Amino acid sequence: MELEQLIEEVLANQSTSNKWKNDFKSPEWIAASNLNKELFGMYLNQSVGCQCLKDLYLYINNQEKKQRIMEKKTARFVLKPGLIMMHGESKQFSQHSSEQDLMYLLSKHPDKINKFERYPENWEEIVAEAYPVQVDEEEAKTITETADSTTEETTVENPRIAELEAMKAQDLKALIVSKGLEVPQGNKSELIQFIIESEA
Repeated sequence: MELEQLIEEVLANQSTSNKWKNDFKSPEWIAASNLNKELFGMYLNQSVGCQCLKDLYLYINNQEKKQRIMEKKTARFVLKPGLIMMHGESKQFSQHSSEQDLMYLLSKHPDKINKFERYPENWEEIVAEAYPVQVDEEEAKTITETADSTTEETTVENPRIAELEAMKAQDLKALIVSKGLEVPQGNKSELIQFIIESEA
């Protein structure tokens, strides 16, 4: 089932959620749990009274976030998670950047294709069509990366990720609770990813 159809199915069941929210074998709960897994990498918590279903509905009812979900799931160009690249002094690129911005990045730095999680086979053709301008040698030297410490270029850390990684797991959980969200199951890196996504 397509993601958009799954979102619409789960939204259609929202008005009756009080009847099935603790029935973990109901088709409605299974659909909601599958959607949560698709969006956040984990199924809904099977605890009576869990607020995770409420959190899911808050998230998918937010039109801006719903639009971003759809764009990311259908995007042809997606940077690897946790990677932040800078072009010049002001332009930043991450897994949350638009497809158009990422094509611009590749038009200036085609050698960075290995930093992408997803891209079409004919990416060079697509980028050249969108941005036919040649790479300026001086401008090409201005790119920096964060997630690849083996590069000879200057590395720049994402301050928020570094801040969260410095925290203990129990502090991360407390932060999630303070945001009014249900703490997901998972290790420290999964908690960090959950926080980053909730703040996006």
